[in-house]
Amino acid sequence: MQVKVGTAAYERDSVLFDHIHHSFPVLAGLLRAAAEAESRLAVLDLGGALGSSYYQCRDFLAVVSSLRWGVVEQPHFVKCGKAEFQDGTLQFFDSLAECLTTISPNVVLLSSVLQYLPDPAEILKIIQDSAVRYVIIDRTPFSDLDSDHITTQHVPKSIYAASYPCWIFSRFNLVQRFGPSYQLLAEFDSSDGRARTEQIDFSFGGMILRNVCSVA
Repeated sequence: MQVKVGTAAYERDSVLFDHIHHSFPVLAGLLRAAAEAESRLAVLDLGGALGSSYYQCRDFLAVVSSLRWGVVEQPHFVKCGKAEFQDGTLQFFDSLAECLTTISPNVVLLSSVLQYLPDPAEILKIIQDSAVRYVIIDRTPFSDLDSDHITTQHVPKSIYAASYPCWIFSRFNLVQRFGPSYQLLAEFDSSDGRARTEQIDFSFGGMILRNVCSVA
């Protein structure tokens, strides 16, 4: 709410910031998608909370003629989002199918969400089958190993006390899941940096993929 009314610049994972931490690779992917679609940008933001990434990016996207941003989230987020934050640009949806049908996205944004899904492969299959033109991945843990691994992530107590399962993805395998229809345009490092479990070194990063078969 503080971000919405302008008393805070930016929020991420319930933490407020006095200035926006831009992800310029994400912005580059969004603006390229808009330029390719005659200044139309429709984003399916999976796990986008109450619009964190939208508020992070909106100033740079003011040049886009047609902007729609659809957040797909858990039911309690969607209920709150519709009541407090939804407007002509920002919308909230209970499912991928509903968002795909309603706003016809040309970008799927996966920012710090794939690693927390019970079955990431299922979600990636839906996205691939939808033939959305661009997929932008950010703040996602990757290793150079040949297989994915699961670990436990502990949230710093300064934020809130919690722990939950977290996937560490094989970088190579994740790209392969998109098949030949998606071209990897770019890889980049995320602000979360590097980390390790007891056995695995990994880093947080992102990718921009483009569907070379779609004309949408």
